[in-house]
Amino acid sequence: MWDSDWLGFRLAGSRVPAVHSPLRFSLSPLLLVAALTPCARAVVIRTGTADFTNTVRLAWMPDRHEENPGFPIPIASLRGIGWPEQSTGEWHRQMAMISPLHFVYANHYTVSNTWRLSFELADGTLLNQQILNTQTVKNAQGQDTDLLLGTLQAPVSLAATGIAPFPVANLGSDANYLGQRAWVFGKVATAGRGTFAGFGTLTADGFNHTRFIYFDYKNASGAADDCYFESGDSGSPTFIVESGQPALIGTHSYENEITGGHRSYDTFIPDYLTQLDAMMDAQGYHVKRLHPAATTLNLSAAPAAPLQTGQARSVLFTIDNAGSADAHNLTLTLTFSVPPATLSGSGWICEQGDTAGAWLCRRGGVPQAGTAPLTASWSDPGDSGSISVNGSLGWDGGNAVTLAATLPVSASSTSFYTAWAASLSQPGAAEDPDRDGVVNLLEYAFGGDPAAASTMAIGGYPLLPRLKDSTLLFARRTDASQRGLVYHLETSTDLSSWTESLPAGASASEVPFIPAVDGFDEEVVTLPREAMRYFRVRVEMTP
Repeated sequence: MWDSDWLGFRLAGSRVPAVHSPLRFSLSPLLLVAALTPCARAVVIRTGTADFTNTVRLAWMPDRHEENPGFPIPIASLRGIGWPEQSTGEWHRQMAMISPLHFVYANHYTVSNTWRLSFELADGTLLNQQILNTQTVKNAQGQDTDLLLGTLQAPVSLAATGIAPFPVANLGSDANYLGQRAWVFGKVATAGRGTFAGFGTLTADGFNHTRFIYFDYKNASGAADDCYFESGDSGSPTFIVESGQPALIGTHSYENEITGGHRSYDTFIPDYLTQLDAMMDAQGYHVKRLHPAATTLNLSAAPAAPLQTGQARSVLFTIDNAGSADAHNLTLTLTFSVPPATLSGSGWICEQGDTAGAWLCRRGGVPQAGTAPLTASWSDPGDSGSISVNGSLGWDGGNAVTLAATLPVSASSTSFYTAWAASLSQPGAAEDPDRDGVVNLLEYAFGGDPAAASTMAIGGYPLLPRLKDSTLLFARRTDASQRGLVYHLETSTDLSSWTESLPAGASASEVPFIPAVDGFDEEVVTLPREAMRYFRVRVEMTP
């Protein structure tokens, strides 16, 4: 029978390949007593004494804490290890953060969504974070493993708490792990050591779809800090230490006796990076790798349409992975001189910062040759004449890419017309205050004077379109698109149906007036000689 509160289990008459004795768990009366004391051991350590300096990072748990500054791993780098708060009765267990929102543990032990996890801060106080949910990690074949991914209700801020998630030690081939000296954490914030000796899987239910890495404890020989698992150590983390910093290898699954000692098995987390990434992606996180692959990201910005005062507009930010590997844990900060109403994109989690116009975004990753666009939108980009954008894009293992852009904002088409017609007694686009038969919109589009009846434009050329031999001529504003003006040249053979499709052989070009007229060019349309055809120029002003 298997007890989910134990790392070991008994399988009557069963044996595991390459294990020379039946799987079993033994707990001496002495250790049982020790497990009930305030400063109890967790993993069984060879020294057999409560060596505070070498094996305990926090003493007098759960409600009183004594931090050990002499612990061999810097205490500041271990704040990502949490435990269920005291009221749960499970405070002796340890769980390791792998993102600001996620932690890992053993799937064979039930973790309740009603629990809160406690973390020790630098000032000795505790941060308690509510668990949102837990999920079983699957292997590549979609089968349950003994690895559990937990999600907190809210991310833990490194800047505010000093709590940093642990990277996973991705060392490449299996051979690179063997012989590595491991730091093995158990219940009640204690730790011993082991040396990785091999990999394996089991045929036992609940463990037969999990890949493990193991280390051995020899009864007759070994270092003073060698250890093996005991009851209650389920799910606690195992690390290697590189450049003084811990990197996660696994979570504790079980222990059994072998000839001359004990063998302790950790779920081998590096085998499940792809699955963990997929599970964490919706919250904007991936697993942090100890050795992230080098890749190159680019960041650019371009308006979807020219920014214009009074008009809803957007700017597209494009992040593309131009390197040769996937990028993980993208962070993007953008600061706008005119704050957008929204900033969003598929896969992105964006939140407004503490200062006006500042946004903080994160994304789990972007694959090699992939893109990760997001869009800033304004209901009105304002009348400041431009919007400045400053940005910084970072990702695991990459050098930050910066962006400094100035995006011009033009006056709206309606504001141009409003200013032009401001002095008129009848300013409406369809009105004709000078009674010359040319409404204000046409006077505006062709350069006329709406206050004086005349067939000539202010620039000295004929106001309305005209035919000269086989050429149609009319004035066009050079900034027509900015003003929202659209000139539709249309033809008809019966004055009933009109089309913008010019006859075969027709050509059109814009040329400067001679002498030049500020703000206007002349549209010259050369027409083929053919049967009778009518032409007109229809003007439209869009927002």
